[in-house]
Amino acid sequence: GMHGTIAAFHRLAGIMPESMEVVGWDHLGLDERAGVPRKMEDIVAPISQAEIQNGLDREAPVHVFGFCVGGVLGQAVLHQLAPRNGRLVLLDAHPAEAVALIPRWRRCLGIAKAWKVAMSGGAVERRLVRIGVCQLHALARHRTRPIDADLTLFRSGAPLSFGPLAKEHWNPHARTVEETVFSDLGHTDLFRCGQEQRITEAFAAA
Repeated sequence: GMHGTIAAFHRLAGIMPESMEVVGWDHLGLDERAGVPRKMEDIVAPISQAEIQNGLDREAPVHVFGFCVGGVLGQAVLHQLAPRNGRLVLLDAHPAEAVALIPRWRRCLGIAKAWKVAMSGGAVERRLVRIGVCQLHALARHRTRPIDADLTLFRSGAPLSFGPLAKEHWNPHARTVEETVFSDLGHTDLFRCGQEQRITEAFAAA
């Protein structure tokens, strides 16, 4: 997502099927010595290339999970790793094209609120907001390319900043789309409340 680090997903990784190797990627640019990526391709390409160089088995299925803005990144990574058997699992994630539907004033207001919260935190919080703002601008220029893979879409019951989200928004971008709504959960409650087991079955579906 736009904020937070892979530490938020440690509990999810711990309850994944034992047959799966779990790999987590943190925000590129979180290290202050590195630049913050300005394009989606500058985020996706290093991840895909590194996985291949690290010996990713071309015959092994790849299941990619993305939360919020991370859903667009996950979809793009799976596109670059094709062709291979795999599945995309998303939580509260919009295709990139949804960003263009957000009024400019709403985007500016959201960025201002994020900076206000970050200023009361530390250097990491400010760095994360800077990365998030760059991601938001990158999303506005990105075009989601279809993948030949099945997509499982989970939705919380929270109203989302990027407007309404439903199955039909992802239909053009994946082979099939299944949608499940958790009306009792807010945007981050799956992780805050230890409810990760509600989505683990989707990873073993392919």
